[in-house]
Amino acid sequence: NATKDCYGLFPKRMLYEAFATLMQACNVDEIYAVSENNHVYRQLRYLFQKKKTFVASYSEFWESLNGVKKGALYHLPSQVMRKAPESIPSKKRAEYRKRYHILDTIIQEVNSLSR
Repeated sequence: NATKDCYGLFPKRMLYEAFATLMQACNVDEIYAVSENNHVYRQLRYLFQKKKTFVASYSEFWESLNGVKKGALYHLPSQVMRKAPESIPSKKRAEYRKRYHILDTIIQEVNSLSR
């Protein structure tokens, strides 16, 4: 329901935008994230305990943000690029405007808190 209420915007995308904004406010230039293949639950000590329960696909999400794989980690953008309005089909533009309005509101709130 959260995705539907946010006009198709995934909650994890909203969280990442808020996180990236906070990192910018703190002058953090680089953001790195682990892939599911290098998650702590993939380590030998958890191999048999968590083998059937770990289902997260971090890599897919990092790549959707234009993250670049660097060895065992993903280098993530400090600002997520948005689609150009002309590249969005006309029947979807209103939905994207609403999505971007939500993201802009989150960014403004995070920036106001970090001052």
